[in-house]
Amino acid sequence: MKIEELKKYSFTTRPLTPEEGGGILIKFLDFNNCFSDGETIEEALNDCIESMKAWNMNIPEPFSY
Repeated sequence: MKIEELKKYSFTTRPLTPEEGGGILIKFLDFNNCFSDGETIEEALNDCIESMKAWNMNIPEPFSY
């Protein structure tokens, strides 16, 4: 899934502290229990989707909050 498509989903982010490993934590509001982290928002977004695909989970359409 391309980054432009991923950004259609509602999500929250917060920076991770150095003790937490640094980077950014992301939580999608459209997906239950989908958290991911990465050095960039794009990396964290993509990681979450790729994890869902690996677990053969359905990826819902974006919901407008």
